[in-house]
Amino acid sequence: MRPASRSISEVELQAARDLIPQINSDVYNFVGFVLGGAPDARLRDVTQARKVTSCLLVRIANDLRCIGLVSIHGYADQACALAASVYEASFAALAIGDDETLAQEWIDHSDPNHPFRSVRKLTLMGMQRLGIPEPEHQAKRWYVTYSQLCMPKHLNPLVQTTRGFRIEENQVWVATGPDTREASVRLTWFALEHSAGFALTVAAFFGQKYARQSRELAAQSRELHEAVGKLRDAAVARGWDKNPFPDYWKIDTP
Repeated sequence: MRPASRSISEVELQAARDLIPQINSDVYNFVGFVLGGAPDARLRDVTQARKVTSCLLVRIANDLRCIGLVSIHGYADQACALAASVYEASFAALAIGDDETLAQEWIDHSDPNHPFRSVRKLTLMGMQRLGIPEPEHQAKRWYVTYSQLCMPKHLNPLVQTTRGFRIEENQVWVATGPDTREASVRLTWFALEHSAGFALTVAAFFGQKYARQSRELAAQSRELHEAVGKLRDAAVARGWDKNPFPDYWKIDTP
């Protein structure tokens, strides 16, 4: 059966009242603030690494903005797909860092059939660049997060079979449009929390390398990390830290 008809604008407005993407907008603005803090220079004097990481950080900011737009209207699967893109760009930026050789390789990459590096490799390289202890172990754990974000992106049946159907009073409805059920909100928060965290990490890394340091920048970074932490705590309080597929997945949480 089909549910009672409602306009898409009405349904999306209801979704906006049920979701909480404010952290997304705040982090987006912070990324712009960090990019704006890089000193002006002649193009010939700008390092290749700064060019590449700036390019990737702009992509991260735009994807982050789009995550906020689809999240506030109740499209969790699309938010996760974009968050997977944020992950890829973030670890590419962290892996390159200020390495001129790697940056030039990225610029010269001309293979349309293969990425610059595999996401798994970029994750490890990013951990090593940040000086994280036990980088191989940590990279493996974070790659699980990427795999989770990719489940909706790749239409994994474990996720997709729970979407688009609603059971009410012994009736099955096929429904397009926003979904504000608990499982959907859980996915939305997961995408928001992680994409915001990735963006903050890369913005801070870029700021240390290329932007003018200031107390305002440091204060904003601390406040936003606290806000992301509160979002994570709220998710845990709702039991969202539990493995949704315990029979199939052994998850080592980062």
